[in-house]
Amino acid sequence: MKTIKLFLSNLLLVVLIVVSFNSCQETQLFPLIESIPCEDSNVTPNPNIINDFNCQTNRILPNVETVLSPDESGINTSRFVGKYTDPTGPWDALIIDYGAAINLATYNTFKIKVKTAVAGTLKAKLEGGSSNGFEVDATISNTTNWVEYSFDFSNQFNQNHTKLILFFNAGVETNGTDTYYIDELRWETT
Repeated sequence: MKTIKLFLSNLLLVVLIVVSFNSCQETQLFPLIESIPCEDSNVTPNPNIINDFNCQTNRILPNVETVLSPDESGINTSRFVGKYTDPTGPWDALIIDYGAAINLATYNTFKIKVKTAVAGTLKAKLEGGSSNGFEVDATISNTTNWVEYSFDFSNQFNQNHTKLILFFNAGVETNGTDTYYIDELRWETT
């Protein structure tokens, strides 16, 4: 009788160990992906691209998640885009801090592609540094397709701004669930 009890208790211990190891292995089958590899090995770095969520990431965008594009068509066929969920406050913003004066001598038009179901004002603002803040508005009215918005800051070429700030649905209190897909944030010549 003792031999059978000892055998059964050892068998139970072996079964528990095997089950424990098997369950640990299953949780490790799907590792967390922290960065998306660039699919093009011939990419030349371009410092005027802020972030394209594919191969050019010159600035990390806080509170923006890289996701598969919800719509690879029209003016934006990128596989990966950024997803920004606007918080509840009317002046909550996506802040891109350069930490030094932004050189607007040649590349002084900010462009961004946006896809959202939310109509409203998209405000781009330069601030920080020793110059007064300067803002330009665009109206989001197309809520079905990707749209490229352009903000001309050419009159700020000799100013000292260290931050580019984006206000989605500027001045409007929301429930914190408004989603904006963004892509190809960059500076271009006017």
